[in-house]
Amino acid sequence: LTAPLPVRSVVDLGRFAHREPWSRPTAHDRAIVDAAMASTRVTELAERPFPTLSGGEQQRVLLARALATEAPVLLLDEPTSALDVRQVLLLHAVLRTLADQGSTVVVVLHDLAEVRAHVDRALLMKDGVVHATGPTAEVVAPKPVRAVYGVELLEKGGLGYRLPSDGSGS
Repeated sequence: LTAPLPVRSVVDLGRFAHREPWSRPTAHDRAIVDAAMASTRVTELAERPFPTLSGGEQQRVLLARALATEAPVLLLDEPTSALDVRQVLLLHAVLRTLADQGSTVVVVLHDLAEVRAHVDRALLMKDGVVHATGPTAEVVAPKPVRAVYGVELLEKGGLGYRLPSDGSGS
């Protein structure tokens, strides 16, 4: 988004499909937008123009907009890019709450440690081909990761490390 819309207006775009054409937001719409902004901690940014925000702030605003849709399925492509560690944890807490409340949350992530820490079920894909799917502990495990991506998963002290392997997964 390059238009200088205030953050609140960007989040309110998530309610567009719930309104009649040309109608103003209802009290219900405003309450949902307020809740979405609070859950992603962007309330204090409400009047700032979206393009003036940092990349991480923009990510949080776009997540709030997605939450405001109240969609039963949420699809997110690399939602943690541009976020600092604290904001990554906040985002995963919000997504966990949604999943626990019955929403389906599908997230594209490239950080295997992040997947292992926050995801219930995983899918390994390379070049558009699905190679493994199932519980995260089974999918993001040494053998499938080595076969698909050509890296070794090592653990030391509870931390996961990825090292290049012999190249068989290229």
